[in-house]
Amino acid sequence: MVVNLVDISLEKYTLMEALNNKITLTMTSPNEIFNKDLRFDQIESICDSIESKLRKCQKILELYFSAINHDLITGTIPFHTVSIQKSFDLSGSVIIYNRSYNEINVYREEVSSEFQSFVIDIATCYENLIRLTEIVLKKIVIYGKQNNKNQSITFDVFRSYWDNLVNVNYRTDDNMYKCLKKHLEFFERFYPVITKLRNRAVHGYKALLIADSITYIINPECSNHLKSTELQCDIFVKKVFESTKIIITDFIKELTQEIEINRHIPI
Repeated sequence: MVVNLVDISLEKYTLMEALNNKITLTMTSPNEIFNKDLRFDQIESICDSIESKLRKCQKILELYFSAINHDLITGTIPFHTVSIQKSFDLSGSVIIYNRSYNEINVYREEVSSEFQSFVIDIATCYENLIRLTEIVLKKIVIYGKQNNKNQSITFDVFRSYWDNLVNVNYRTDDNMYKCLKKHLEFFERFYPVITKLRNRAVHGYKALLIADSITYIINPECSNHLKSTELQCDIFVKKVFESTKIIITDFIKELTQEIEINRHIPI
């Protein structure tokens, strides 16, 4: 079976078309006064980066977690050779992966390493989504002096700023804001876990995944927002990937609508 990789080219094209209908090629975004990297000509590259990371995360899901054997990786049953064969389609080109592991520690290390990559790339997708929004819309977060560069912030911090701006009527309860609220459960329950896992992967040393009896789960120290079944690494990875793919496509579509009606566009 060939797995079709994520493709957001239509959403990206529609966004760029809407933006180009609003500006001339020589115009720049007023948001550049906050950060010279907040330029309209960055939008396509940001979308490409998000799409590339989503594809990488999709491959990790399919290769290492879609059919993970918990009994095998936790040592509940004697280890035997694990063979992984997957084919992916990208715009008509087929990419074939073949993996084979004949030692349990090597297999565990590979799964753990790929989970770490998954977490970091998913977290970066949301950072890219913030940058995309900050280029296109009126600024949500402003840092002090004019020459200060934007700091990298997590999406939950970004969302809290947005909530405050709506509460003081600087922004309206528009479709962009409704899009955030639509995915509120994910942002409140899963996104904080992503942030904790990402920080531990980058700055910490403790394992992100551990064996819990007969299942391979997320370290509970990072996952107090989740139900016990959602701690299973395969369930978590699938939920996070599928939700993130939907959130990003929804967000880009709403950004396109905002550009077309020119409600919060700083141009």
